[in-house]
Amino acid sequence: MMRLAAAALVASLTAVAHTPAARDTHVVLDAVVVGDSGRTMRGLHAGDFDVKEDGEAVALTRVTEMSSLGLAGETVHRSVVLLLDDTLRPMATPIVQAIARGLLSQARPGDAVAAVRLTQRDPAVGPLEAAVETVDDYHAGRLPFFGIQSIEDLLDTVARISRDVAVTPPRRTNVVCVGGRALCDPYFENPEYSLARNQWRHAIVAAAQAQVAVYLVDPAGLSGRGFDLGNGLVEQTGGVAFVESNSFDRAVEAIWDEASHYYLLEYDSTSRPRELHTIRVKMRPRGLHAHARTVRGD
Repeated sequence: MMRLAAAALVASLTAVAHTPAARDTHVVLDAVVVGDSGRTMRGLHAGDFDVKEDGEAVALTRVTEMSSLGLAGETVHRSVVLLLDDTLRPMATPIVQAIARGLLSQARPGDAVAAVRLTQRDPAVGPLEAAVETVDDYHAGRLPFFGIQSIEDLLDTVARISRDVAVTPPRRTNVVCVGGRALCDPYFENPEYSLARNQWRHAIVAAAQAQVAVYLVDPAGLSGRGFDLGNGLVEQTGGVAFVESNSFDRAVEAIWDEASHYYLLEYDSTSRPRELHTIRVKMRPRGLHAHARTVRGD
């Protein structure tokens, strides 16, 4: 009995010794807050946010209201990157171009705007004129949709864009994927067992580090098909999916509104090191909703 007890004690101490110790990590989390009308909300403070990481409440050390209108906090230039799905059928070309041109038409001097085709390696930064040229050169049907391979390409492109647009101090970048839901908003029930595991993790981590949120505008509109399984790439990065609607103008307006006004939430994380951390942001005032990422990496 003494030997068994001693062995159990050694095993217990060994397990404790190999458990990663918690460490302080400063986290900057971008969040858009909208009201029931869908419009962004201004004038919020730390007490309006309820943030949890890995299920534990965190204390916000700073909340900065970012507005391109100069109404509160620091005045910032907006950052939007169009990610154009060219694996769609050729007949989608004029619709995708019309949506992209609508988005580009709302850009103002000083905004960071780019257009990237999925199967090309277009730069994610550059002058507005280059983005317009990329949209003009866009053609759907360059390659067919290859299932998991195309999804891996999408995730790799999101990671590349995130690295390219990362700046200091941080600012939110809306990456707008104009394409099919299956491609632009991939969902994995168990990402760690997926064939795209590495690409998924790299995209999630890079997006979190660069404050990138992925948005989806499905050019199929009302004729679009697909199931919203929840917690896909769009939700995980704090974006919004505009699907099964022909109101593309409304999507354009909302995307630029959310690029124009958001909050940077800062806190010191004491979670134990792990590959990915889960984040939950809820609003305390009734009628307010936060668009914020749900995952970040160490």
